[in-house]
Amino acid sequence: MSKSLGNVITVNELLDRYSADVCRFYLMWKCSPIETMNFDIQEAYKRPYQVLNTLYHLHRFFMQNAEYDGFNPKVHTLEWAEANGYLKLPDRWLLSKLQGLIEDITWGYDRCQFHTATAKLENFVIEVVSRSYIPMVRRELWSDDPETLGRRLAIYATLWKVLRTLVLLFNPVTPFIAEFLHQAVYRQMDDSLPESVNFESWPTVEEKFRNRELEEAFDRLEEVVSLVYAARQSAGLKRRVAPAPCGCRCTSRNCECP
Repeated sequence: MSKSLGNVITVNELLDRYSADVCRFYLMWKCSPIETMNFDIQEAYKRPYQVLNTLYHLHRFFMQNAEYDGFNPKVHTLEWAEANGYLKLPDRWLLSKLQGLIEDITWGYDRCQFHTATAKLENFVIEVVSRSYIPMVRRELWSDDPETLGRRLAIYATLWKVLRTLVLLFNPVTPFIAEFLHQAVYRQMDDSLPESVNFESWPTVEEKFRNRELEEAFDRLEEVVSLVYAARQSAGLKRRVAPAPCGCRCTSRNCECP
C-alpha cells in the first residue's frame, strides 16, 4: 500500500464498513505472519465469511431442533447417551475428529501459526460438520416419533459438545461471534455456564473419544461419497435431489471398507 497512490486502508475505515470478525479471521487465514499479504476485502467476504456464516447457521439449526425436542444439556449429556446406547458411529466419528482438531488448533496458536489453525477450523466447520455429519443425521432429526426421541437427544448432545468447543477454539480469532453464540445459545440453554466465553477453560483432548480406526473407515466412505457427488454433478443432479441406488465394488483383496 502507498499513501501517495491513495490505496491505503485505515483500520477505522475498514471496521466502520465491515465486520471485525470477518476481517480478523481473514487476516489470520490469508497467510503466515511473516509473509507479505495482498489485502482484498472482497476475498474476505468469500471463504472467510462462508466459514463464520456456516458456524452461525449450524448453531441456528442446532438450537431450533434442540429446543423443539426439549433437549436439556444438564440431563442429556454424552455420558447419558452412551449409557443408554443412543450414540451411533457418526457421533463417535465426529467426537473423534474433534479431538484431533483441538490438538491441531492448540499447536497452531501456541506457535503463532494462525494461518494453519484457521485453515483447520475452516475445514472442520465446512467439510466435517456441515457437509458430512449434518447430512448423516438430518433425517433422524426430522422424525417426531417419541420412540426415537432418545436418539435425537443424543445427536443434540454431540452437537452441544462439538459446537461449544468450536466456539472456544474460534474465540481468540473471532471474539465477537464467539461471545454472541456463548450468550445467545449456551447460556440461554444452561445459565450455570460462565458469564463470558472468556471465562471458559481452554479445550483439552479427551482420549476416551479418540477412535482412529473409525476415522480411517469414514475417510474411505467419504471418498466414495465424493465420487457419487461428482457423478451426480456430471449428470446435472442437484446435491439434495433424492439419490438413486448406487453400489460400490472394490477390486482389492485386502479391502477393509466398512
